[in-house]
Amino acid sequence: MLSDWETLGRIVLSVVLSGIIGIEREFRQKGAGLRTHILVGLGSTLIVLTSLYIFDHDCPIIS
Repeated sequence: MLSDWETLGRIVLSVVLSGIIGIEREFRQKGAGLRTHILVGLGSTLIVLTSLYIFDHDCPIIS
C-alpha cells in the first residue's frame, strides 16, 4: 500500500512530466498544449492510483 506522501509524489511527478511535454508542444505551436497534457497526465495517474487502491484493499464490488 502506498503512503500519502508516495501518492502525492506520484501525482506531482505526473503533473511535472506532463507539463514538460505540454510546454514543448506549445513552444512548437502544436495542437495540444500545456493544460491539455497536464489534464490527461493527471487523469491517467488518478485512474492508475485508484485501481491500485481498489485491488490492494480487496474491494467487495470486484471480487
